[in-house]
Amino acid sequence: MNYIPLHLKYRPKTLADLVGQTAIATTMTHALIQRRIAPAYLLSGQRGTGKTSTARILAKSLNCLSSEHPTPTPCGQCAMCQAISSGTALDVIELDAASNNGVEEVRELINHSQFRPVQGRYKVWIIDECHALSHSATQALLKTLEEPPPNVVFILCTTEAQKLGETIISRCQRYPFSPLSAEHLVNHLQQVAQQEKMSITDDALRLIASYAQGGVRDALTLLDQARLLADSITAKHIYDLAGQVDEDDLYQIVESIIEQNPEKLLKTLRNLHHKEPLSLINNLLGFYTNLILAQSQAQEKLGTVSSTMWQSLKAFSLSPQKALEQQQYLRSCETQIKFSRMPQLMLETVLLGLLKTPENTHSTVSTPQPINSEQIWQEVIQQSQPTIKAILTQHSQLIGIKDDIVTISVKSNPLKLLLTHSISQLTKTFESILHSAVVIKLIP
Repeated sequence: MNYIPLHLKYRPKTLADLVGQTAIATTMTHALIQRRIAPAYLLSGQRGTGKTSTARILAKSLNCLSSEHPTPTPCGQCAMCQAISSGTALDVIELDAASNNGVEEVRELINHSQFRPVQGRYKVWIIDECHALSHSATQALLKTLEEPPPNVVFILCTTEAQKLGETIISRCQRYPFSPLSAEHLVNHLQQVAQQEKMSITDDALRLIASYAQGGVRDALTLLDQARLLADSITAKHIYDLAGQVDEDDLYQIVESIIEQNPEKLLKTLRNLHHKEPLSLINNLLGFYTNLILAQSQAQEKLGTVSSTMWQSLKAFSLSPQKALEQQQYLRSCETQIKFSRMPQLMLETVLLGLLKTPENTHSTVSTPQPINSEQIWQEVIQQSQPTIKAILTQHSQLIGIKDDIVTISVKSNPLKLLLTHSISQLTKTFESILHSAVVIKLIP
């Protein structure tokens, strides 16, 4: 027997099977029962939320031969339902606009729509990724959408509705597919796991739901991969499968920062050398969100960590405000890690920047003089390469130097991006003048 991936095996067969799209299922069901069939539908939303599946269900509902009229419960067994499922139905045509976006394809579609259905009650055109249609193709489609032939239904699907013109949107009944909540996804995954006789922990299911970002297809695909790893699936398996950092390792990093322990911090980071530095920072940002929620006495279901970890986060001696400041600092350093030639070293530098500088208690040491920002700025400009010097002189301003963070304001995003590519050289220039490690933060 051929293997069927879970996202295909559990694809919804009727409107009632749609997961997490109750309002859409109810509205379409009532429309079919009352035979109020619109000439054009626009199904929009992120990937994996059920748009194309709904389009096929609607095509079956309109043409199912087991019913004399359109029905919200197509049988799935008649010749028409089977033909639509296999993609061989003469009256139901799917067009991928991403690869067939020219005006000629659309004109051919319009010409064919003039003919009456051959097998079913309605001729249905499903245009997937319709935002990819060229301007000429969109203009050619407009007139047909406004005055469609009888017994013809257009179903437009898109992940980027904002790219469609208002003239297209206004001619369609629009159904926005929302990303599923973590709770909906976990419940659905539990049902699938039970039917597949899979052993998987609740923490692992919550983790899958978190990584799926509201998409059913992505969640089922990850669950399908996970069952190949072990007979009994735990959160550890999901972390490894997704290439993400385990919550225990993230806990060690944050704990090292709170304890002001650079040795422990560096040891933990170097044990994670096989992880992408940018991915680690993103995981850490999410972990800080959980920390802020836990410290704010929020409901546990809002978090994406295990119950045990949630209790550990609540016990941390770090205020939500301080955690938020550290999170914002890490977010401001993402670009530097992304464009650094040595991202692992930059990652360590950034995280060490969260540690306080030890206070020198010897009375013989004089109090350091305040930093002359303007003088340092002029020295940096003088020592910089011509391209960087021009940007710094004419389009940038030194906002300040505080806690080894150099904040520079850049007038425009293109110039900011250009300066970002030279951030390593600029950092070295500042460090040679200040005689200490710094992190540069670019702001608008």
